[in-house]
Amino acid sequence: LSNGESIQIATGAPIPTGADAVVMLENTKPSDNDNVVSIIKPVSPMDNVAPKGEDIKKGEVVLTHGMCMDAGKIGVLASQGIRLCTVYDKPIVAIVPTGEEIIEISKKIKASQIYDINSHTIKAVVTSNAGIPRIMPITEDSGEAIMNNLLKAIIQADIVVTSGGSSVGQKDLMIDVLEEWGEVFFHGINIKPGKPTTFAVVKGKPVLCLAGYPTSCLMNAHLILSPVLRKMARLPRRRNFCIQAKLDARVVGGKGRRRFIPARLEGNTVYPILKESGAITCMARADGYITIDENTDYLEKDSWVNITLF
Repeated sequence: LSNGESIQIATGAPIPTGADAVVMLENTKPSDNDNVVSIIKPVSPMDNVAPKGEDIKKGEVVLTHGMCMDAGKIGVLASQGIRLCTVYDKPIVAIVPTGEEIIEISKKIKASQIYDINSHTIKAVVTSNAGIPRIMPITEDSGEAIMNNLLKAIIQADIVVTSGGSSVGQKDLMIDVLEEWGEVFFHGINIKPGKPTTFAVVKGKPVLCLAGYPTSCLMNAHLILSPVLRKMARLPRRRNFCIQAKLDARVVGGKGRRRFIPARLEGNTVYPILKESGAITCMARADGYITIDENTDYLEKDSWVNITLF
């Protein structure tokens, strides 16, 4: 083009040599002369023009090792015609439920039995943190059964997560099997709920043992299992959003243990859900949890607290 000349192009098309700006069609008006167009809104040089290399220059690094692939980064790869890239495998998580009183949710329940809640809540936590869950058969309360199921799980998975059997009761045999077959790093932690939580390594595979009570199990899955899985999957730490809110009721601490209390948030008021560890409904109704330090005896009603959202 020479001075004073124009040509119609489609959006995104390369501009011809000699052109230095683009006028949007809606800012033009046709005239009686087919060879003349009226421009009703002026433009400056390079208006509506994307210079070559403005987005990505030749030789520029667009993505680096360790980045988490999301929609935007996948779009960058597609813009360069890159169809495949190498990523880390998702960790395979074997979920081992223990306890003779536990039955599968597909079966008809009998007296003294409870459905296997924990396998499904753990599975949900695993899935939401880039893991691949594999629920193993329910394990009976015997050392041999625990050992056999544990070894089968270790072969299939990158990490094993058990629920129940890690306390100090007569039928809590998990710790004996772990000490015999592997190395126990800790048995019990100074928190409430979830004191019996145990961690060991058996045949080179990490084994995390969560409490059998549904609330304890799920709370510790959020607190402990979630960051472990994200570390294994090379994902960034989850950003836990904390909100300050006014406490609706007085709550007591864990008597020397750090206590986590499920809570519901409405506006700027937080409602603690004070149920026992066996009540799964408190976690279903919770938006997050309140943390009470081990050295705090209680928090008074109407005091301002932080609620960490799930």
